[in-house]
Amino acid sequence: MKPEDKKKLKSTVKIIGAIVLVSWVFVMCAMLMNQDDLGIQHEVLKEEITDRPGVTRINLDLLVTGDITRESLDRFLKKLYEKQKSRTGFKYRRNPDSIWFYAYQSRAHLNSGTGQWLAMLSKRPEESGPSISFNDLAIKALTLPKETRFGLSEDERLEIYRDAVREEDRARVETEKAFPTTLPGTTAEDLRKSFDHADKLREEYLSELAKKSGLTDDELSKISEEAFNENWPLPPG
Repeated sequence: MKPEDKKKLKSTVKIIGAIVLVSWVFVMCAMLMNQDDLGIQHEVLKEEITDRPGVTRINLDLLVTGDITRESLDRFLKKLYEKQKSRTGFKYRRNPDSIWFYAYQSRAHLNSGTGQWLAMLSKRPEESGPSISFNDLAIKALTLPKETRFGLSEDERLEIYRDAVREEDRARVETEKAFPTTLPGTTAEDLRKSFDHADKLREEYLSELAKKSGLTDDELSKISEEAFNENWPLPPG
């Protein structure tokens, strides 16, 4: 290799190295910008702004990952609140007077539409500061190891659980068609018939699902109990 070629090669290697270093620094900075002092990383999945004479509200749905505990969530949400309450650019107020955060462990928990959050921060216009609620059962479940039960992995049990929820919904919908309970003149006897029919269909559909999945009715019931205790995401509503 000629001397001038060696110089060109060294120069190219240096340039590539510099590009890689700058890229790495950029990625790390981006991660740190969305990470609090206790190691929680977050992503805003959805933002809704309401700005009208009665209220100026910010609503954020958040995906949180990392070292998630009650204490770290509390600190993270308070820190984010301090940032959001200073936002400007609204029509009716200088700053928002109502702020709501919902922190989820996954998109699936948000998409279930049933309030399966880990923590929620709320601040209403009439309140002087925010209050935070925690789903302690769900937070604790994050530390539980994934296990095989009934010969099924956790992911397989999750899918069966979501199928069970769909079957329960099917029983409810079919019952409402057969025995409407929202019509004028509905009596207590009509309600009783509706409830009895729904229970019968529910048992029938879940028993069929258990058999199809190679489970007993009791094992399917235990999977549903596990899903509740560990805050498994429901199917999208």
